[in-house]
Amino acid sequence: MVISNNSGSTGAKLARRDDSGESISAITEQFPHWFPDTYRRYAGNVESLPVDQNQLLALVAPGRVVVGSATDDGNADPQGEFLAYLGAAPVYELYGLGDTGLPSESWPPTENEAFRGPGMSYHLRSGSHGLEETDWDMYLGGRSLRKVALPARAISVDEIRHRYRRLTR
Repeated sequence: MVISNNSGSTGAKLARRDDSGESISAITEQFPHWFPDTYRRYAGNVESLPVDQNQLLALVAPGRVVVGSATDDGNADPQGEFLAYLGAAPVYELYGLGDTGLPSESWPPTENEAFRGPGMSYHLRSGSHGLEETDWDMYLGGRSLRKVALPARAISVDEIRHRYRRLTR
């Protein structure tokens, strides 16, 4: 299981939304010790990134991925985190776990409510950047952290390949 709490730029936020929230340029200038020099080359050149954060979130599949955002966390770009969460769903679908738990893909979702699918969880907390008591309640109270509900039957590698081909057409 992976929990991403207000991770923003170079976390769950889509990097290609460089004009929203903290940019690659800003974060690599402010925290140069966090990144290899090669990452700075994408500052102002985000379209050349070989991957985006939705693909990194998808690498967690079939394990549970939990994304928590905050309404007033402008640097983290909560909408960009939300879009990356939605973007990871097609890979979860390969495992039969693609239900995001959200009632809609419209932004913003209801605040202070945990949405949970069989392999993915999301919540948008009111407030600013940080790990708040509300977040802990979502994570430790079991509202987001439920065991992954595996498909009713095992899915073969061939079936996953077939589903992937359908998604990429």
